[in-house]
Amino acid sequence: MKKVIIGLAIVAFFAIAIVGFLNQPQRVTSKIKDEEYTEIMETELKYDYPESPMDVVKAYCRIEKLLYSYKFEGKKASRFDDLINQQLELIDNELIDFNGGRDKFIISKRDSINQFLDLKRKVVDAKFRTGNDTLSEDNQILKSIDVIMYVNAGGGDDIYMRYILKRDDERRWKIVSYSPIEKFSLN
Repeated sequence: MKKVIIGLAIVAFFAIAIVGFLNQPQRVTSKIKDEEYTEIMETELKYDYPESPMDVVKAYCRIEKLLYSYKFEGKKASRFDDLINQQLELIDNELIDFNGGRDKFIISKRDSINQFLDLKRKVVDAKFRTGNDTLSEDNQILKSIDVIMYVNAGGGDDIYMRYILKRDDERRWKIVSYSPIEKFSLN
């Protein structure tokens, strides 16, 4: 009987140790996500707005990476709205209005992210390249930045996007459009 109790105690100890070990990466990942969220939210775009089109797209994609890699539920659900509001500061109002306004934009974004995450996919990295400059119909310079968003699923699931930016009335670069593009490679 004593051997059975000792045996059960040993099995219980190892079971607890294994469960703790398996949960460790999740805790580390969660801590990294918390730090990333805090760092993003500490940037007050009103006073510290990115200067170049590349910096605007990098800031936008940094938020995308966090949004598309972590489900904000429970106590952290409000962080989703915080991040989206921060991201909206980088988008031109015309694009927001074109997509039905802020509320519809946020709902659409939430649905898109949830579908993406439900497939057990997440964005793990992003790489950037400067595209060509063009002129808008009203002779404003438009800058384009191409982005590869690397997805953990592999097998060609990476996302290739082009972001178009122009200066707003305050001379800040804002995203006026984004769309999927053909695959490209970075040299």
